[in-house]
Amino acid sequence: MTRLTNFSIDAPRWDQNTFVGRLKHFFNITDPRTVLVSEHELDRAKALVECCR
Repeated sequence: MTRLTNFSIDAPRWDQNTFVGRLKHFFNITDPRTVLVSEHELDRAKALVECCR
């Protein structure tokens, strides 16, 4: 059975002390698919993040 790890919306997903972790983070934040998202979808995502904090 797979154990779930703790989730923190404010913590990075990957270890920022390693090159691979920083590379994955860079690719994640520069995802070109986010350019195609509508303003409405962005507002909904922002509201969801704020609700989780």
